[in-house]
Amino acid sequence: MDTLEQFNDKGYAGPVKVFSPGQSHKVCARLTSFPDSPGWFKSSAAHYQLYLELASHPAITSLLRGLLGDNIMLWGACLVNAPPGHTHPWHSDIETAYATGKTVSVWLALRNVNKKSALRFISGSHCFGTSVQEIQFLNNLERSELGNDVILTWARQYDPESDIQQPVLQDGDALFFDGRIWHGSHNENYSGTRVALLLQYAVPEVPIRIWESVNSPFLCVDKPRPPCIMISGSDDYAVNDIIYRNNTDCEMKSVINGGSRKFLSTVLKQIELPLQENPETGWQPYPIDRGVTPSMEEMGFHISVLSAGVIPHPPHSHSEEELLIMLSGEADLIMVPENITGKEQRHRLRAGSLVYYPAFFTHTIQNTGNDPITYLMFKWRAVFPSTFESPVAAFNYSLNELDDLNSRQSPFQTRDIFRFPTRHLKELQCHVSLLQPGASYQAHRDNYDVAILLLKGSIKTLGKKVEQFGVIYYSAGESHGMENVGTIPARYLVFEFHPGPAQKRWIRIILQLRRILKSPLRQLPRNLGVFLAHKTALLFRLR
Repeated sequence: MDTLEQFNDKGYAGPVKVFSPGQSHKVCARLTSFPDSPGWFKSSAAHYQLYLELASHPAITSLLRGLLGDNIMLWGACLVNAPPGHTHPWHSDIETAYATGKTVSVWLALRNVNKKSALRFISGSHCFGTSVQEIQFLNNLERSELGNDVILTWARQYDPESDIQQPVLQDGDALFFDGRIWHGSHNENYSGTRVALLLQYAVPEVPIRIWESVNSPFLCVDKPRPPCIMISGSDDYAVNDIIYRNNTDCEMKSVINGGSRKFLSTVLKQIELPLQENPETGWQPYPIDRGVTPSMEEMGFHISVLSAGVIPHPPHSHSEEELLIMLSGEADLIMVPENITGKEQRHRLRAGSLVYYPAFFTHTIQNTGNDPITYLMFKWRAVFPSTFESPVAAFNYSLNELDDLNSRQSPFQTRDIFRFPTRHLKELQCHVSLLQPGASYQAHRDNYDVAILLLKGSIKTLGKKVEQFGVIYYSAGESHGMENVGTIPARYLVFEFHPGPAQKRWIRIILQLRRILKSPLRQLPRNLGVFLAHKTALLFRLR
């Protein structure tokens, strides 16, 4: 049963992995440091950037689009705490109990969430047409009297097959449920406060109001209204108070990786050459962007200018993988393959050359000419690297040799350069494309991140014009299209970062440990370091 089918049939879907347990604990620590939200307790996203960033996480919004469509409104965000022994009585969410349109709540487990403390649902109760509180009122009962037996008896009057469901999840997992479903929870753990983040969404035509009482009969107030934020699409109904926050280009810092990274969304950057050198060091990086993506622990890219005769750093290696694209000048690529007993190799790079560095491959670059060189770098690392070793040391392509793409035939042409699995990707793909003047392709979404470097011409994407040496980055799940708005064919380089499967990660522990134990002594510290860097998160997944 797929997600949409499960959601429509049972009223909930999941769990869906959003963070590792370690990441969710960092998020929890940061969120609990905020003071209570001013005004309405569910309006935290209107006051604290991190709430909005989390509500816009691609792992969440990509699923929401399948449930709600393109127009998604965030109307509620708050922490839900439950100390040991605490019961959150069975209820229906008041704001959406009788909603006439689509509503989805997301319950993101942050700390001390397990089988004994997770949410419970009455399957199919979103279709009953009534709330728990209304039946409670008609039966003259208190909220504290709504035990599982009572709730199940009521539910089976509407559907004899109704049952109590409690999905198994851990910290970092999310549940998606219909705003009308009957649900509750009880923290049966002996110690540790259970913490979850509640995010509530709806299509913008659903009016959201603040209620005066948690019990039936419900009474709402027209003023003030909850502050709502469009996470995706637009509002054409004006039935809610929409506030506008820039959750695409803002510099909201993510606490997941030590507070130094943000969630990386779509990026458009125009590069104007030449760029200025650094007269003191001879190496001047120009950062473009860096952050966490739906499939990457870190993705970053920058432009660098290297002065004549300069080496930016000695030959080195690291766990990240890299792509280097020469934009101007000539330089020597210096490589030290492991199978050549430490002897370096040099390859001449010219404008248009492309190099791929596998993880842990020793390399650097030197400007051996008389003029500065400029190059673009992409660098990434997955949360859970595989044990796959790239079958080659490095690739060195000359993109100028690909000019034979026929620019007078079809409106759109493409040619593969390479595709192969890597340590951090199920597959890294690269191709060069040609788009004729006036030609375009419709907006679509990919389930992987895409990077583009425009080599010639000018195009328009996401309402903005990009010209030669423009860098475009589409985050997974982001809608995007392209049109050639120039007078010559637009030629551009495309990289696709296909993530590996999320399931069966426990197998990777065994394979990686076996690889470490079989490593030569000179490789053991390096490989053991990679293993230990992810040990904590991996162990959490095995619990």
